[in-house]
Amino acid sequence: MGPLVALLLIVLASREIGGWLRRTGLPLISGFLLCGVLAGPDVLGLLSTSAVERLRFVDQIALAFIGLATGAELYLKEYLDRIRPILWVTFGITATTMPLVAFAFYRMSGAVPGIGGLGGGTMLAAALLAGSILVARSPSSAIAIVKELRAWGPFTRLGLGVTVIMDAVVIVLFAINADLADLLLSGHGALLETAVFVLLELVLSGVFGVLVGLLVRTALSSVRSRALGSLLVLSIGWGTFVFAGYLRHSGFSLVGHDFLLEPLLICMVAGLFVTNMTDQRGRLSRLLDREAPLVFVVFFTFAGASLSLEVLIETWQVALVLFGVRLGAIMVGAFLGGIIAGEPVRESRLLWMSFVTQAGVGLGLAKEVALEFPAWGSELATVIIAVIVLNQLVGPPLYRWVLRAVKEAHPRADAAGFDGVRDAIIFGHEGQAMALARQLHENGWNVKLGAMADTQFEDPGVRGLEIVRIDDLEVETLERLEAERAECIVSLLDDESNFKVCEMAYENFGTENLLVRAQEPRNHGRFHDLGVVVIDPSTAMISLLDQLVRSPHSTSMLLGLEEGRGVAEIQVGNPNLHGIALRELVLPEEALVLSLRRGINTLITHGDTKLKLNDWVTVLGSYGSLDEVAVRFEGESRTRRSFDPNR
Repeated sequence: MGPLVALLLIVLASREIGGWLRRTGLPLISGFLLCGVLAGPDVLGLLSTSAVERLRFVDQIALAFIGLATGAELYLKEYLDRIRPILWVTFGITATTMPLVAFAFYRMSGAVPGIGGLGGGTMLAAALLAGSILVARSPSSAIAIVKELRAWGPFTRLGLGVTVIMDAVVIVLFAINADLADLLLSGHGALLETAVFVLLELVLSGVFGVLVGLLVRTALSSVRSRALGSLLVLSIGWGTFVFAGYLRHSGFSLVGHDFLLEPLLICMVAGLFVTNMTDQRGRLSRLLDREAPLVFVVFFTFAGASLSLEVLIETWQVALVLFGVRLGAIMVGAFLGGIIAGEPVRESRLLWMSFVTQAGVGLGLAKEVALEFPAWGSELATVIIAVIVLNQLVGPPLYRWVLRAVKEAHPRADAAGFDGVRDAIIFGHEGQAMALARQLHENGWNVKLGAMADTQFEDPGVRGLEIVRIDDLEVETLERLEAERAECIVSLLDDESNFKVCEMAYENFGTENLLVRAQEPRNHGRFHDLGVVVIDPSTAMISLLDQLVRSPHSTSMLLGLEEGRGVAEIQVGNPNLHGIALRELVLPEEALVLSLRRGINTLITHGDTKLKLNDWVTVLGSYGSLDEVAVRFEGESRTRRSFDPNR
C-alpha cells in the first residue's frame, strides 16, 4: 500500500503542475510526465525502482482503459461515406512511416543503451516495435482542436477518420510485430509455423475481445451505480491483462510455442464491439469521458516515473532523428494516399499536418514494450516517449494552422478571452434597431449601431451609445466596427444585405450569435445554413403569444427565462445519422429529445425512433448540452452558434 499511496499523492501534485504548464502553452501531458520524472528513482526518489515494479498493475489498468477508448471511438457508421479516402490515406501513412522509422532506428540502435550490445536479433526486434508504435496518432488531441476551432468539412472529417482508424491499425501492427520480435529473440519455430500462430493469435484476440465486450456490456446494463460500473469495467480490463499474461507464461508448456495474445488488442475489440453491436454505446462513452482525466493523469505520471534519465540523456539525438524521419514519412504517405483517393492536390499536400500529434495509444504501446520485453523494453520505451513528447509539442500548432488554411476553422470571436463587457453590433437605422440598441445598452452591453451613410434617423437619446456611419458592407466595415470582439451581430436591413453581413461575420470572425429580421420566407434556408437565428416579423408575435398561452413553461425555457436551460430545434444535417435509432446516439446526460418534426408531421420520440436527414429534433437541456447535440446532428452544415442567450 505504501507505493500506491505515494503514487496517489504524486498524482495530485501532477494535476496541478500539468494545469500550470498548460497555461504556458505546453501540452498537458508534459506536466504529468515532468512530475513523474521528478518523483521517480532518478531524481527525488519518491518512487523507488522496486516501487515502480510493484505498481505495474496500475499500468495495466490504464492500458486496458486506453484500449477500450480506442475501440469506442470507432463508430463505423459515421465514417462510411468517406471510407475510401480514409483507407487510402491510412494505408499510405502506414506503408511509409513504419518501414522508414524501423530502418532509421535499426541503423541507430547501437547508440541506445541496453539494445546496441545485444546483437542483431534484438536490434531488429526493437526496430520493428518502434516502427509500429510511431505510426500511432492522438484522437483525443485532434478532437479537442476540432472543437476548439469549430472546424468541420471534408478535410476535417478525413483527418479525424484517419486518426481514429489509425490507432486501431497500430494496435494490430504492434501485436504482429510483438510476435515477430518474440520469434527473433527466442528462435522457437520455423517462419511458416510462426506465421500460422500469429494469425491464430490475432483471431483468438478478436474472439476474446468479443467475450470481454459481452462482459463490459453486462456490467454496464446491470449496474446503475456510476462508481461501481466504472470499477467493474476497469476490473474487467485488468483481468484481460492478467489472463493474457497467464497464457504467455503457460503457452509454451501447453502447445510447444510461445502464445502471445495482445491484451491491448483484446480491449480495443471489446470497445469496438460494445460501440457498434450493443445498445450500451452511450453508457460506455459517458463512462470513458468521465474517468479519462483521472486515468490519464495517473498513466502519464507513472510513465514519467518509469523513464530512465540516463538513457534519455544518451539518446536524445536518436529521438530527434526519429522525429524527423517520422515527419517526412507522414508527409509522403499522406500525400500519396490523398492523391490515389482523388482528393484535391492542395489539400493532399497539407494533409500531413493533421497526423503529427501523438499521445495515449503511442505511450500505451511504449509501456507495453517495457512490460513484455523487460530486458531492454524500458530503454526502447524511453526513446519512444521522447519522440512522442516532441510530436505533442509540434503537432497541435500544425493542426490548428492547417484547419485555418483550408478554411474549415471558424474559431469563436471571443477565443482570446472575455474582457468583462458584452459587445453587440446592430445594422439598421429605424425604430426597432434603436429600441434594441437602447435596451442592450441599459443592460450593460457595449453596442455599436451601424447605419448607412445616406439614411436619416432620430437621435436615440442614449449617452454612450456609439453610432457609426458606414458607406458599404465589406469586411473592412466589420473590422472598423471591431466585429472580432462582438458576441452578437444583429442585422435589420434587407435580406440580401443581411445575408452579406452574416456571411462575412461567419467566415472572417467566427461570431457565434447571428440574428436577422428576414423579409421573405424563401430566404430562410440560406440563413439557416450559416446558423443564423431568423425572426419573421409577420408571424413572430402571434406565434409567441400562442405558445405562451398553450405551453407557458416550455416557452419560458425557449426564451431563456429558465436559468441555464432551454429548448432548441436542431436539424439533422449529418448524413451519417440517417437511419440511426435515438438509443444508439451518445447524447449528453443533460439533454432530452422531446419530439421530432418530419415534413408536416410531428412525432413523439422513443428509443427506437430512427432519424432521417432533414428531420427537425426538439431537444431540452442545458445550453452546453444543446451545443453538443447541434455539433453531432448538424454535421457539415452545423450551426456554429451557442444556444446560451447570455453569450
